Amino acid sequence: MTLPYNNIVDQREVQRWGKGCGRFPTSCVVRHLLVAANLLKPLGTLTVWDMTFGEGRFWVLIPQVRVIGWDIRKLKWYRLPFQFFKQPCWAWRYEEPSPHPDLVAIDPPWSRWQRGGRDRAHYWINKMEGTPEHILNYCGKAASEHFGVPLLVHYKDRWVPDGFRIVTEVWYQAVVRNMKMPKPSWFAILEPE
Repeated sequence: MTLPYNNIVDQREVQRWGKGCGRFPTSCVVRHLLVAANLLKPLGTLTVWDMTFGEGRFWVLIPQVRVIGWDIRKLKWYRLPFQFFKQPCWAWRYEEPSPHPDLVAIDPPWSRWQRGGRDRAHYWINKMEGTPEHILNYCGKAASEHFGVPLLVHYKDRWVPDGFRIVTEVWYQAVVRNMKMPKPSWFAILEPE
């Protein structure tokens, strides 16, 4: 199944792809982006630094990915990381693990509020650190530039920092329980120029 790049792909469409996509549609979207960017090889292992690991849902259906994850707190994992650092994502500058990444992934919390109105103040360490812009720039962009590797981004808007170009992208329309259709979110693989 191929994604309609530069168009919107609906969660219900992704769920019909099968092979676990019904339960983990974002993992299917990520897998297709990696294949389209020629990063995922059938026999190779891809080392990913996921700077906002969360539950590891992006990687559930991609067994050939070795994930090194960062997050401020440890959640219930759907995918066990190769290594996990219970630290803010910018801690990689002080504790650079091995192996070095082939890809950096970033999916910042888009607001201070979680579903159900719960506060995520643990991400907002002060007025700047922990904001989506800080996480995108000082975790994702900085690590990608430092290692000269591509950057996988999931964000509410298109975000292409200076010195990067889009390799592949798709807008993903999630379906929520109350069927109010939120604005589509953006998945992309960027490359340092």
